[in-house]
Amino acid sequence: MSGPPEIGTTPDDRHTPVPPQPERQGAAMAAERKRKKTRACDGCRRLKEKCNGGTPCARCIKADRQCIFTDAYRRTRARPTVPKPNIPADPIDPKSFFDVDRIRNLETIVKHYTNVQECSPATLEEVISSLGSDKESVAPSPYLENLRNTEDSSGDARTKYPASLPAYEEFSHLDFTHQIQQKLAPDLDTPYASATINVAAAEPLLSRTFVVQDAASLFPPAEVATILLDIFFNISQTNYFYVDERIQHRISEFYTQMTPLTIADAPWVCTALMVFCVSTQFAHLAQKNKGRYETSEEVNVPSAIDDAFALSFYRKATSMIPDLLAIGCPQSVQAFILMGVYSLPLDPSGLASRYYAIAIKIAIHNNMHLKAPGGPKTYDHEVRNRIWWTVYTLDRRVCILHGRPASIQRSDINANLPSNCIEPQSAKRVNTYHNMMAQKSLTEIMEDARDAILAIKKSKKPKLRDAAKKALNINQTLKSWWERLPQETFCTDLTPGQPLFRSNIHLALTYHLTHIFIGRSFIFDSSHFEPDDLYEWVNTRNTLIQDCLKSAVNSIQLCQTLNDEFGLSKSSYTEFTSCCAAVMTLVAQRITTETTEFNDICDQGLALLKMMSGGVFTKSSEKRGLEILEMALVKLSMSQGDSPFLGGAGYNEFRNWVTLQAGPGEVLRPQHASPVMEWTYNSSPGEASSQHDGLSLMPDFIPTTFADLASLPGLENYFQYSMG
Repeated sequence: MSGPPEIGTTPDDRHTPVPPQPERQGAAMAAERKRKKTRACDGCRRLKEKCNGGTPCARCIKADRQCIFTDAYRRTRARPTVPKPNIPADPIDPKSFFDVDRIRNLETIVKHYTNVQECSPATLEEVISSLGSDKESVAPSPYLENLRNTEDSSGDARTKYPASLPAYEEFSHLDFTHQIQQKLAPDLDTPYASATINVAAAEPLLSRTFVVQDAASLFPPAEVATILLDIFFNISQTNYFYVDERIQHRISEFYTQMTPLTIADAPWVCTALMVFCVSTQFAHLAQKNKGRYETSEEVNVPSAIDDAFALSFYRKATSMIPDLLAIGCPQSVQAFILMGVYSLPLDPSGLASRYYAIAIKIAIHNNMHLKAPGGPKTYDHEVRNRIWWTVYTLDRRVCILHGRPASIQRSDINANLPSNCIEPQSAKRVNTYHNMMAQKSLTEIMEDARDAILAIKKSKKPKLRDAAKKALNINQTLKSWWERLPQETFCTDLTPGQPLFRSNIHLALTYHLTHIFIGRSFIFDSSHFEPDDLYEWVNTRNTLIQDCLKSAVNSIQLCQTLNDEFGLSKSSYTEFTSCCAAVMTLVAQRITTETTEFNDICDQGLALLKMMSGGVFTKSSEKRGLEILEMALVKLSMSQGDSPFLGGAGYNEFRNWVTLQAGPGEVLRPQHASPVMEWTYNSSPGEASSQHDGLSLMPDFIPTTFADLASLPGLENYFQYSMG
């Protein structure tokens, strides 16, 4: 045993290192391991600086920056895969495995979650065999998958391309919050709010699941649903893209697999109901083309039944509107489009316009009006583009024809145009891509024409020549564009029997309606100029009016051709309004020029309108146009020398007019017969109406002059704003 060091030892001997004690060595190793496990903050990791792991760390305090730990800049290294050794499982104790209480508890759990009431071997084998086919039934709703895909694409676009944000979004609360965040933590890039976040925020407002299940209970039988779907895609959809044909698979799965519905399925269930609703209104065309109806009396009865069924589908679908608004997915856009299509014949400038505006707002919320990020175009991208351009075209057309402001400016849209490479249609149906793009182009030309006409109305004499020249150029552009369209199968092929015959007729009616829309505004123009003053303007006005009158005659002839070859629909807004606008234009020309040139074509058009007015148009706002036509034509015929008293054919015309005043199922009251008879037998119309306030007859049909004829209530305003 060594003693203490002597006084005479050397310095080297004094400073000889002493081995550390075991306790100190263990503490040092623990401190070293702790130091190595220190987590670096995002700022130090990005700048590759040493971080002491504090919250906040010393370097972030010194640099006056926010210290956060999100591992956003942490490198992920691929670790080599080490095969796991095959460790034998613990042996099962038969006594505990086959315990009676354990098995009884398991059976109770199975009965609770699977509705299997009997756990016999045969029943359990049937359940096990059906598990393979029922795997899809427990999968998440396709709506949620589409919503996630939408979130990913829109979120990536906003995150990767923040400079591509529209100018108006730079003034939003969300963008300002993002700017503050960038000031505080410039290295942290948080994506914008997605659709899923919005749905989660509105989740307390969603209805219970039984609302969707109750709506789906109104689905027709599978065989009837298949027929209605065929009618929808073959007849109802024409030159638009309301719904892609994947909905057929969803409906088929509903009938075959009986998948439990949740509130997330509200958009496609509502869309399916509106598909049934719209196709029910056109069912009479499919039946007529099969030769099932021979007389008009046979058609009227099922038509009333069709209207009742369509209304029940519509009301059930509208009960889910709050859920559609809360979810706000692209399929909600489709549902609102179809609601607008159904209400378009009834109230185009009111209810239908509001449905389209809602659809536009939801589409904008889903960034459907913006160009998708780069990458290969998929089926879903193509469907989104077609849905957007469909709702854009429908909303634009209603706003133009009925004097409403546009829901979105063209300068705010940069979405990709539909592609003909990916066709979201069944192979057994003809591709309608060309017709759909032509319908969009026609609507935009009509919008340009409206702007040119408004410029003419507002222009003073020095600038009138330039405004008139612009309107004439648009008219010529319309003609040239129409001549360049495909002439076989698509667009301008009006050969009866072709697969797109009805769709092409509708496109031609829209083309002629654009000419009518341009020229009819100048029929009642009362401006007078000297012969040498503004000759170009007078020549332009006459050219536009002549093209307008030619298109009016062609529109009536096209409606007659469609009625002869296929049948006119009692629910088609395009057919009814095109024919009505044409007859109104010809009546206006007869009023201003005192000509009898268009007498026969006016009568032909009025007869076609009466054929179409027995359906949903009976109570529509467009009915006012038909009433004005009746009054105008009666006054015109009287001013040309006919007897002012009704008799023979005149009385029959009056009876037809009275029939139009009553809706389906309505019967004239007995007291209505008295003023009718008094008026017929030389009584004063004024006296009859004063004695019977319950009946509103046509005002004073005794003709005086064409000035009185032109003073029919609301006629000029009707030409300027209402008809389309």
